[in-house]
This record gives sequence, C-alpha cells and structure tokens, in this order.
Amino acid sequence: MGQTQDEWWTRKGGRALLALYLAFTLIGLGISVGFKLPLTAIRMAIPGEVSVPSYVYLYGFLGALAYIFTSLLTEFEKSLRDFVVIGLRIPAALLLVAGFYLLISFFVEEPTKSIVAGLSFLVGLYVKLALKGLGGIASRLMGKKEEVKELNEENR
Repeated sequence: MGQTQDEWWTRKGGRALLALYLAFTLIGLGISVGFKLPLTAIRMAIPGEVSVPSYVYLYGFLGALAYIFTSLLTEFEKSLRDFVVIGLRIPAALLLVAGFYLLISFFVEEPTKSIVAGLSFLVGLYVKLALKGLGGIASRLMGKKEEVKELNEENR
C-alpha cells in the first residue's frame, strides 16, 4: 500500500498557519468594534467612522454554535476531526457577519437592531449559504457577467 498524505491540519505548519489566521481574525474583529491599535501607521489607515456593533458578532457567533450543537446532537457517528472542521465555521461566521452588516449599512441607513441581530444569527447558522449569497451579491455589484449568468441559471 502507498503512503497516505497527512491532512494539512495534522502537521505543525498547518496548525501554526491556522493559529495565525485566527489571530488576524481576532485583530480585525477588535478593530472593527472600535479598539484602538498602538501602531500609528495602522491606525491612520483605518477609517474611524466605520465600525461593526459587537452584537452583530455575538449573534453570528451564537448562530455558528447553534449549528455545531445541532450537528453534535444529530450526527453522533462523526469523528472529533469532523467536529474540528465544523468548528471552523465560527471564525468564518464572524467574518461573514461583518461583511453582511457593512452590506446592509450600505443599502439601509439605519437598520433596526433586532433585524440585524436575527439575520446575523442566520448568517452564523448557515455559513455556506451566506457565503454563496454574499458571493452572488458581490458578483452582481461588481458586474461579473459570467458569474451573474451562472447564478441566474442556478436559481431557475
């Protein structure tokens, strides 16, 4: 039998890269809710008027946890590795809810907190669907005709 290649997260370098990505995610989340950075050059490059309310992250986080716990309850046969992979939804959800909030803020001047919180929860709960939806909106806004055509055909 041939040798099998290790999964990227089982190697030391893969785990270090994942830790680096998570650290960058946490730094970005901190900046987006208004924490000040000690580095003046970075602080000047970040506009002070754009911030994401912390409740958006809270409900996105809770939505991701709801998905994880329902997966635990309904799929006992999954391995620990499968649940580690499912757990990667948490940082993905946090990043997606930030983009979602900024997109809503672009179209609606003052969205209500309860609607934003509920939709943030759904983005966290349905990360894959939210990623696909936000990608479709971005394609339409950016005018990528091929992707818009594919999305329209999929939705028929």
